[in-house]
Amino acid sequence: MASDGRQSPRALARTWQAVLGRLELEVSRANFETWLAGTSARARREGELLVEARSAFRADWLNENLAPVVERCLAAIEEERLGVRFIAPGEASREQPYAGGSTEPQVEAPADRVVGQVNRAFTLSRYFRSEGSALALASCMGLVEDGGAVISPVVVHGPPGVGKTHLLHGVAARASEQGLRVACLSGEGFTTRYQRALREKTVEAFQDAVRSVDLLIIDDLHDLAGKTGTLRELVHTLDAVTHAGGGAAIGSELRPRELGLPERLCSRLEAGIVATVEPFAASERRTFIEQRLQELRVALPGWCLDLLSGGAGSVRSILAVVHAAVGLQRRGLLSELR
Repeated sequence: MASDGRQSPRALARTWQAVLGRLELEVSRANFETWLAGTSARARREGELLVEARSAFRADWLNENLAPVVERCLAAIEEERLGVRFIAPGEASREQPYAGGSTEPQVEAPADRVVGQVNRAFTLSRYFRSEGSALALASCMGLVEDGGAVISPVVVHGPPGVGKTHLLHGVAARASEQGLRVACLSGEGFTTRYQRALREKTVEAFQDAVRSVDLLIIDDLHDLAGKTGTLRELVHTLDAVTHAGGGAAIGSELRPRELGLPERLCSRLEAGIVATVEPFAASERRTFIEQRLQELRVALPGWCLDLLSGGAGSVRSILAVVHAAVGLQRRGLLSELR
């Protein structure tokens, strides 16, 4: 078994993301989103790369149907020839042999490396890549990918329900998988923690926690408008994180200057990248709906897909009508709407 840095969570995550990048070109979008999205490398052991699938059922299917393709993509990246075995969630945390013959449970990234909460269902692999979110996605990915100098902060803005939170939590989850320290807070969450620290006289502990991270995520920046003391603290937090070489991503319904924020905060946010996330184009709505139906493993008739994709609205509103149609389909009532 490899005993070098290739066994670290961050190294495993980098390797697997490179494999997933190749697999997106090798397999159909439907197979990728249904079976490979949300998988993560957990360990290298005895000539195998152990990859956690989203369920035991998916792990079995992947081992039976896609393992050779995955191993071929892995071989193009790794010098060492490795097999690939997909495992059920939690299986990697059971006792496994370490080099030297002893056995200890595999240690995963500790939860205390995340300040706040990351919704790990919002993975980047499940994020729908639309034309209206291309710059926002590329800018956020730049915060967690290896390469040139990081451009930070990244501000993603757009109307409610277009996928900003999914994108931000996806970046936070990716960074956490790489072993980075992450703070992922809503504007309200940042305010609540800061105000509690003031009341309990634990400001220093609060600052130590949020200013020492590698990646700072603040969603719903608009909720901080008018909160002078909290905004001042956010400025100092941004400075501390970026001056230490970290990155930051901020979500908002409006551009920073449209929120009436202090000039020193606006100038810092605008010094990075300010990217719009727009609603789906008409052609993208149908593709998004089909992707969601593949995840649910449900098929809807063509007339229904035409009807669902013909409307406008946010991601949330599209999901609402899709889920309603799926519910009717499962109860045999969908045809009554035709």
